[in-house]
Amino acid sequence: MTSLAVGVAGLVAGGFVDIPDQRLAMAWVSVDGGQSWRPSIVDGSGPRAEVTSVAAGGPGWVATGIRDATASFWASRDGRAWIHLVPQPPVGGGFGAESSADGVACISARCVAVGQGPHAGDGWAWWYEAPEGWKTLGTGDALTGGASRSVVAFGDVFAAGGAGVDGRFGIWTTADGRHWTASPQAAGPSGIVEDLAADGTRIVAVGSPFEGGSGFAIWVGTPAS
Repeated sequence: MTSLAVGVAGLVAGGFVDIPDQRLAMAWVSVDGGQSWRPSIVDGSGPRAEVTSVAAGGPGWVATGIRDATASFWASRDGRAWIHLVPQPPVGGGFGAESSADGVACISARCVAVGQGPHAGDGWAWWYEAPEGWKTLGTGDALTGGASRSVVAFGDVFAAGGAGVDGRFGIWTTADGRHWTASPQAAGPSGIVEDLAADGTRIVAVGSPFEGGSGFAIWVGTPAS
């Protein structure tokens, strides 16, 4: 299991299961507060698929991840039966590189996903609005040089975290999933954001420093809107 989300219908976890010569994207559903779980296959159509993030949103639940080296998206009403959705335009791997949708967050009217684009080192983003489905950034709108790994919703805004273009930690914000603003960083350790959480208008991000060795880093601030 790689991710967990809570909704009015219960809990849904996402991840993968390895079987001989194949990796299946999986989901597990609990309707009794986590006491018992029912597994289901999200995607088993190729040699490699996995769910990296799941959120309550869309028709009920949305999941993001990777399928055969390409960022992938799925939707479900109950967390048990899943449909694969192709964003428009699609973002593939190509030339041995992978694209991946690593994190997803939703508000009532919209979902936003972030991850790795088709060019190494570039962060990418996608947004979902029913009934149009998933749409992806154009090449000119990519978070060039930045690698986005996680996203969180607060109010009607989303914040993503990862590695910034200058070797420092990166925080970006958006209201629509398409237009992103990089937040300025105050003095502090260089590093990469692995995860973040929102508390009102404050963002708390956790990660690791770039300097090497053991350790961790925590950043607290209010991102640019």
